[in-house]
Amino acid sequence: LRITPTRGPRLQTLKIYPNLQARGKKTEGDLEAHLNGFRFTVRKAASSDVKHVDILYRNIKHAFFQLSNKASTLILLHFRLKNPIMVGKNSTKDIQFFVEWMDDGESLVDNRRKNMYDRDEFEEENRQKEMKNKLDNEFKKFCDRVQDILPPDDPNEPEGDKIWEWDVPYTDLEFQGNPKSSMVELYPTVNCIVHLATKPVCIIELDSVDLAYYERVRGGNTNFDLTFVFKQFLDEDSKIADCWTRITAIDMKFYDNVKEVLQKSKLVQFEGTTQINWNNVLKDYIKNFDDISKDGGWEVIFGANDDEEEDEDDEDEEDDDFKGASSGSGSSDEESESDYSSGEPEDSDDYSSEELSDEGMDSDEAERWADEEDDRERRERKEKEARKGGGSAKRGRDDDSDDDRPKKKSGGIGSSKKGGSLGKKR
Repeated sequence: LRITPTRGPRLQTLKIYPNLQARGKKTEGDLEAHLNGFRFTVRKAASSDVKHVDILYRNIKHAFFQLSNKASTLILLHFRLKNPIMVGKNSTKDIQFFVEWMDDGESLVDNRRKNMYDRDEFEEENRQKEMKNKLDNEFKKFCDRVQDILPPDDPNEPEGDKIWEWDVPYTDLEFQGNPKSSMVELYPTVNCIVHLATKPVCIIELDSVDLAYYERVRGGNTNFDLTFVFKQFLDEDSKIADCWTRITAIDMKFYDNVKEVLQKSKLVQFEGTTQINWNNVLKDYIKNFDDISKDGGWEVIFGANDDEEEDEDDEDEEDDDFKGASSGSGSSDEESESDYSSGEPEDSDDYSSEELSDEGMDSDEAERWADEEDDRERRERKEKEARKGGGSAKRGRDDDSDDDRPKKKSGGIGSSKKGGSLGKKR
């Protein structure tokens, strides 16, 4: 670390996380910006090994500045580092400096006992607001001065972009979820989604995310889950369990805001109605990487094939229409064939065949055929008349036999031979 000859930007009486001292006592000190990094100097060091902590500017990947808000009693600076450093006896990539503008016990207990008409409490509330505003202004001035002295990203362009800029959480885009083991407030920033007030912190770097997947998105659900898959899952030395993270129990009222934020970050997004076993999915992706990446990546697994499915549906519909038309014509043909084979009377078929045979006759044959037809018709008429006459006589005999039949009610015996025989059998 290169120390500034003159006094640089400085914040006093800050606490540090991770804590440098054992037994849970919070370490206090001052944070000062120098030529190429920060130095945090401990005010009451327990030993000579923990007198200060140095952070180089070029080792900072993300620098967060969070002002006071209703959800937290902290004003803080948080640094996500590229390479871990030793803080006390711990190696860490996350280091935070903060101040509490209200005591936790006071914020949770005393606020419930406040009387808005009590003059002393009213003055105390005003003092707290003034102190909070003062601390916010001190942190803002510090951040602005640090931004001015930061080295350029490209040493050949002194007036170019700085190596990094402060990332401020958007409190108006706050949503609540459970990234670890409790419900917390999460805030989008330009580059991340963060929760910094309670420990352990949650920082999701959007530039390292390969996929955002919304789970349990279906009608009737009051909340959903959001899973982020990191690009590192393709690295050979990465553990699959460390390559994805899930934020659970996000209220559905935040769905549109979250989706809009991630769309602005140009992330690949999908959604589904159930939770997914990401360990298995990532293992299969790695195993079949060449085929999956060639066919479109995540769309092969989750999406997609939305357009292809629509095309296939259209083709299926066309095939069904074609099959329906052909089957319809076939059935109509069958119906027509059925009508043709069984609908006409047999006499008509015989007559039509005779007419067809008539076309090949000469005049003599036709004359003989006509005489034979006349004779046949005369015979048929006589037979019909004879049948009619015989039927009348038969009906008469049947009527007589009906009258001679024994009557069951009277038990008598008829005069006909048939009736007499029946009487004898009885």
